Amino acid sequence: MRILTTILFLFGAATVAQAHSLPADKNILLQLFHQLFGLHHLPPLVLIAIAGFLLFRHSRSEKE
Repeated sequence: MRILTTILFLFGAATVAQAHSLPADKNILLQLFHQLFGLHHLPPLVLIAIAGFLLFRHSRSEKE
C-alpha cells in the first residue's frame, strides 16, 4: 500500500507541473523542452524529483 500511495502521489504531483502545454501545431521537441525546462515548470519539476528521491531512499532504508 505504501508503494502504491507513493506512485499515485508522484503521478498526481507530475500533473501539476504540466499545467498547460503549447498549442498542438508546435513541434513535439519544442513542447517537450517547454515542459521540462520552462522557468514556470522547472520549480515544481525539481520539487517532484527531490520528493521522489527522498521517498525512494526512505523506502529503501526501511527494508534494510
